[in-house]
Amino acid sequence: MKKFNFNIFKKKKSVITIESIYIDEVWQEIQKLAESKKVSKWFIVTPADYDYLKAIYNLKISKLEMANIMAKRYKWMLEHGQELELKIYLTRLANNITREEQELKLRQALHFMAKGLRIKPTEVMWGWYASNKDSRELLENYKLKTSDEKSYKKVYIDYEVIENFWRKKKRK
Repeated sequence: MKKFNFNIFKKKKSVITIESIYIDEVWQEIQKLAESKKVSKWFIVTPADYDYLKAIYNLKISKLEMANIMAKRYKWMLEHGQELELKIYLTRLANNITREEQELKLRQALHFMAKGLRIKPTEVMWGWYASNKDSRELLENYKLKTSDEKSYKKVYIDYEVIENFWRKKKRK
């Protein structure tokens, strides 16, 4: 007889992915959320995603400046009991990137987390949830699991949370 899985009744938690922690207004709201203990987990980008972040957010700071800001702010989050996991952007077209390119970005991100933050993630959320066979094999080799939009009740991006906050503030 097959056992009934009672875990299906457990509510999935909401998580936030952090892409713009170096923007002071976003950082202030992240701090408030962290202190409220309402977020179960944060998926963080690292300096390995500098080119993506520079293009999408029109960054005016260097990779080193961004890395220093990220390290300082992520350390604050860790000191306040927050759980940090990895988010990494490869490409929207998962079959348009070589295994070597994927591994280089993954190693750079893991290095930042290990040396800069002294943590080792257990989960990776791919940007745009785009991955391929090589991505999955790499995670298996590094003993990491893949998380996606189905893994959690809701996946927010930090700027969505802030945009909602600003909209509510304008209505008052």
